[in-house]
Amino acid sequence: MRGTKEFSNYNEYIEVKKEVGRRLRLARKMKNISVVEMGAMMNVSYQAVRKYEIGSTDIPISRFVQYCTKIGVSPEQIMTDIVVNYRDAQ
Repeated sequence: MRGTKEFSNYNEYIEVKKEVGRRLRLARKMKNISVVEMGAMMNVSYQAVRKYEIGSTDIPISRFVQYCTKIGVSPEQIMTDIVVNYRDAQ
């Protein structure tokens, strides 16, 4: 499984992707930016943005940083405690 080496299992990998997407979506909505507007801002389709936000597609790091920049949050704000919190909940 590509990209899962850091996680203890595949379910953890999926849950982390979903949590990153959830946080991105929440931050976008707090800025009153629609998914269509976000796609235009990032030069991708709104469907790509949606897939990032629901965790069905891995978001490349360059897109992640771009997304964060466009909504005015730091990548650190999105990523803070995600893996630690997930592991603590297990």
